[in-house]
This record gives sequence, structure tokens and C-alpha cells, in this order.
Amino acid sequence: MKKQKHQKWLWILIAAAAAAVLIAVLKNRVNITTYRDSRQEGTKVYTVGIIQSKSGSYADQMVQGTMDAMTDIFGSSHVKFTEKRVKTQKAAQKAAAQMAKNKALIVTSGTKALMGAEKATSTVPIVSVGVVNFQRALGMTVSSNWDYRTGRNVTGVVGEPSLPDTLSMLIEVTPDLKTVGMIRDPNDSDSVYQCDKMKTMLDQAGIGSKVYDLAKTSSDSDAESLASTAVSECSALYFPMNCGLSAQASVIAPIAAASGVSTVAGDASVGRHVLATLYTDPYNQGYRAGKMTYGILVDKNNPKRTHVKIFNSGASQKLYQKTLAAQMNKTFPKSFSEIGSYLSHYDPTEVTTRINAGDTQQGNY
Repeated sequence: MKKQKHQKWLWILIAAAAAAVLIAVLKNRVNITTYRDSRQEGTKVYTVGIIQSKSGSYADQMVQGTMDAMTDIFGSSHVKFTEKRVKTQKAAQKAAAQMAKNKALIVTSGTKALMGAEKATSTVPIVSVGVVNFQRALGMTVSSNWDYRTGRNVTGVVGEPSLPDTLSMLIEVTPDLKTVGMIRDPNDSDSVYQCDKMKTMLDQAGIGSKVYDLAKTSSDSDAESLASTAVSECSALYFPMNCGLSAQASVIAPIAAASGVSTVAGDASVGRHVLATLYTDPYNQGYRAGKMTYGILVDKNNPKRTHVKIFNSGASQKLYQKTLAAQMNKTFPKSFSEIGSYLSHYDPTEVTTRINAGDTQQGNY
């Protein structure tokens, strides 16, 4: 009976999330015509600055998706990219200030990149990817009623995963889900944000929850101690996306598996060490952001009134880790892929249909 109740509330949550997605899409529908086919083509060249504060292949694929979309839409002879990698908000602000002098648009990847660019210019359009919480990054009041418009020269694609889909997967891999333990670094505001939202959904579904704080610098013994407590109190453990607790997860997940407790994550880094992961395709996020630039550069859409795009469930893949699956004697349906195999054979074109694939301009990776 409890499982049926969970499923009922889950479907309500998923339906509500789907409705929100549809509304956002309809509000901001853009009919894209490849620039090279338009009468405006001529010799126009759009100069685009790219500032990336996130590192790693996931972030690189996101930026490449944005570049490919713009190349596909405008043609390689009509768009020119200048890239800058930064580690701090201050460095991002400096790079954006320079780019603002001669760039038609700035693309940012990562929270620090967005925060710095937004400080540097209020006039040059900014399209951002790889940011979980736009409201926090832009100094806005964080509200669950946000309409996904920033009111300033910023738009983009939010990097937050689909939490309703994550909850669905938690229920799918945990037949008797009673209590979810949410493991986070309390100093990581994005992790706290995701856990807060997950708790709200769990409360609505009548599923219990507990929060366990663990710093990214925590030792193996700290992780073991937390795991010992958590597995005695929970039937599943959840690691938010980009929580940075990969090393700790590698300690916690086997202990959880030995006790029959599921472990679920929202990114590949932690996902390699836990039972199941909802992997949001990075190239697809970037490509969707790149498509938005047509409306801004050609149709002169104002970013302050352009809705930030939210997650695309169709671009998420459910993954499992075979060692833990074997330890727990679990088998997974065809809707799941084995994480090692999936990532080693990753092909972005399987998830993202390119508009009119032209010449790819590779990033300086």
C-alpha cells in the first residue's frame, strides 16, 4: 500500500514537472532557420566569447555542444569563437570585460564564469550553461515561483538535473523505499539547494528523509562512520549533482550495498561509485543553449525576457554500476545502461539531433 501511495504521488509530481516544462517551452518557442539559408547571410560574422570556469570532459562537451549548434545554424564562416578558461570569478569578470568591447555575445560555462561575466557587462547578451541555480548565481532571491527569466542580459540552459526523474529512479531501484538519506557538503550551496528541493518532493510523496553532512575533504574514516549511521536509518542514499563527494561515495556505496541500501547520484563522477545514476547529457545542454543564440543575435530577442531553459528528460540516461549491482544481486531493465560501457562509447549524436550539421569548430581542449 505504501509503495502504491509513493507511486501515486510520484506520477503527480512528474505530471506537474512536465506541465512546467511545456509551459516554459511554449512561452519561448523559437523557429530556427539556418542562417546560411537566409537573405541576411551576406558577409556577416558574429564574434562570440566563451568563458569556462568548469573543468573536465563533462564541461568541455557542454561547450562543444554550444559551439556546434552555432556553427550548424550560422555556418562556420559566419561565427568566430574566442575561448578563455578561468578558475575564479574575478578572472571571469576580467575576461568578460575585455570580451564586452568587441564581442556580439558571451557564452559562459560554470557558476563562477556566469557570476564574473554578469558583473562585467550589463549590455552584451550572456548565454550560460553548467549552472545549477541561476537565481543564486545572479544574486536574485531564490524562489520556487521563479518564472525562469532573469530580468537582465542573461539567459541560458539550467544545469540542474530533473529531480522528479531522479526520485522516480530512486523508487525504481529501491522496491521498499521508506527513507532517503541525502548526503551533501553543507558548504556547497548547489548541493544544499538540490537536497532542499528533493526533501520537498519526498515530503509530498510521503517518503521520509534525512540529511547527512560530509565535507569534500572528509576522510575515509569519516565516510565510513557516516555510512554506518545512514544505512541503519535509510533504505536509499542520494548524492546531489556535482556534489564533489566522489571519493567519499566510493567508501559509502559498498557499505550501503552490503546492507541492501541503494545509492543514487546525479553525475558521472560520483556515479562511477554508486548503484545508479541519472546522467544528464552535457552536449545536449550545450547544443540547446547554442540554438538560443539565433533568437538573440538575429531576431534581437532580449535575454532579460527570454526564459532560461530547464531540464530535458529526453536527454537523460539511467545508468547502473555493474559491481554494486552484482553485490546486491540486482538486475536492471533495458532502460538502464552500464555506466562504464556507456561513457566509454559515448556518442552525443545519439541524444542530440543536429540542425544542419556543418563544419565542426573544435574547442581548444
